[in-house]
Amino acid sequence: MPLEILAVEFLVPWSVVRIILLVVSIYGTLWVLGFIAALSIRPHTVGDGKMVLRFAHFVQIAIPLDLVESVRMIRHSGYRRAVQINDGVLAIPIGDSTTLSVKLREPYPVAPKPGKPLQEVREVRFAADSAREAVRVLIASISAD
Repeated sequence: MPLEILAVEFLVPWSVVRIILLVVSIYGTLWVLGFIAALSIRPHTVGDGKMVLRFAHFVQIAIPLDLVESVRMIRHSGYRRAVQINDGVLAIPIGDSTTLSVKLREPYPVAPKPGKPLQEVREVRFAADSAREAVRVLIASISAD
């Protein structure tokens, strides 16, 4: 984005247009930085008998740990949306891929986004910065409950 701002300064000859594009570019830059910050300060968590999966401030889905049957590291890719449910699989990828798969003992109803209808899921796939650590924490939390 800073490169775009610089390019506009050199390529657009009209002052009014440059100022408008500068304001729009600064707004876009702030929005992207805020989005990245939201991803960082609202991570997935495990505790109080549940696994809470988040996508920034847009989506928060809680899955009870007593429903977890298995946890494993496996990479899936090709996702096109940030949160999606297909054939009973809830996916919350980073980019287009997930690194963990959590199978549930029984179907659990979740809403893919606030205000959307509930759909039953039997598997949850999500991305974790440290997949090994996430598996360790999940298994330890399941064993403790």
